[in-house]
Amino acid sequence: MENMILAALEEGIGSCPIASVDRDKLRKILNIPGDYEISLVLALGYPDESPVEESSEGSVKYWKDKDGVLHVPKKKLETVLHWNSF
Repeated sequence: MENMILAALEEGIGSCPIASVDRDKLRKILNIPGDYEISLVLALGYPDESPVEESSEGSVKYWKDKDGVLHVPKKKLETVLHWNSF
C-alpha cells in the first residue's frame, strides 16, 4: 500500500488508508472471494486543500485557522525514532 501511496503522490493524487470499514459489505459490493483478506482500503483523490505541517507541542489533533487553512501537527522525528535502544 505504501508504494501505491507514493506513486499516487508523485501524480498529485492524495490518499488515505482506512482500516475501519465494513468488510462484509465491501466484500459483497466488490464480489471479493471469501479466501481473500481485506486488511485496509485506500481512498484516492485530488486534494482540495494544502495542509501546513507544524511541530507538535503535545496534541496531534488537526485544526483549521480563521482562514480555513488545515494545520497538521507532527511529532519530532527524535521522539518516535529509536536506533538500537530507547
